[in-house]
Amino acid sequence: MRRIIVSALAAAVALSTAGLAVAKLNASGVSAATATFSAAKERSETRTCTADGKTYEITSGRYVGAIDFADPNSALDGPLAIKVRAVVNKTDGIGWIEGSFRGRDDARRTHARFWGALDGSGNLDGFLQGRANERDAFLLGSLSATFTADGGFAGGRLGNGSTSLPAVLAGRPCKDSKPAGTAVRLSVKGEVTAIDASSITVKPRDGSAEQTCKIVSPTSPSTAGIAVGSKVEIRCALVGTDMTLVKLEKKS
Repeated sequence: MRRIIVSALAAAVALSTAGLAVAKLNASGVSAATATFSAAKERSETRTCTADGKTYEITSGRYVGAIDFADPNSALDGPLAIKVRAVVNKTDGIGWIEGSFRGRDDARRTHARFWGALDGSGNLDGFLQGRANERDAFLLGSLSATFTADGGFAGGRLGNGSTSLPAVLAGRPCKDSKPAGTAVRLSVKGEVTAIDASSITVKPRDGSAEQTCKIVSPTSPSTAGIAVGSKVEIRCALVGTDMTLVKLEKKS
């Protein structure tokens, strides 16, 4: 497998090991800033594949929560949305993650990109680069948390993390293989007629037969806010022998 060096990950680990704090650049210069955050799964899709005798777990998803900056930067506190792509070598217990990071949705908003290394327990050690306060301030520094595809981000810290993971040499996982169980797919737009913790049933708006898909963690997205009568679009994929919910979008 052809490999490439993910230089951002190496830089992230080197900087966080050195104890770099997040820095805020403003009209008066540069000052330290720290924050804590957490985010739960809103939706995600996880697949697995194998190559060279190793099993890989690949996750794409969106996670929402809140961020809390320490004084004097508490004006940046607020809701948080994180979009990620993560690849973990489950056999060796190491991986990487990258994504976008957006706090608030007004003149004080923060938006950034981050890159990091993961271990087999979901510990994240990385680096964040972005802007805050209507782009008046740079936001740079270390990022750490515990991440799982189903649980999201817990114990997140900017500028004051304590983890220290090795740099990661990363290439394309499972280059010559296809993910198992995703060849058959189903897409339905319509009204929910039944839903519980294990399945969802939707009546297509064209009047055709109802379609039922299983809800399986961590593959399926959250069904929070969805009830009988909700207008939705669902996508399901054949995982093993079951049609499994992999995408859910509420329609007005």
